[in-house]
Amino acid sequence: MSEYFFGLGKGWMPAKADKIARQFDAYLVNHTDPGCSCGHGCRNDCPANHRHWFACINLGAPFDGERATKVLSALEQAGIKAKVY
Repeated sequence: MSEYFFGLGKGWMPAKADKIARQFDAYLVNHTDPGCSCGHGCRNDCPANHRHWFACINLGAPFDGERATKVLSALEQAGIKAKVY
């Protein structure tokens, strides 16, 4: 079974965002790309390389899009601003 990814953005999201996503059978991924992008010589944890996205089981359209909309809407209602690309 494949996964559906949505909500890719810059920075990390708080643990509360993961709690909200799990209410809709999705989960938050906070990731750091390797290397340094800020110019300060970071090696493995450069804040400029922090990314986030959400993942869930891929059920196909229209279910995936509906779930993504529900999660992102619930985050907005909770006051969590998603920095989505």
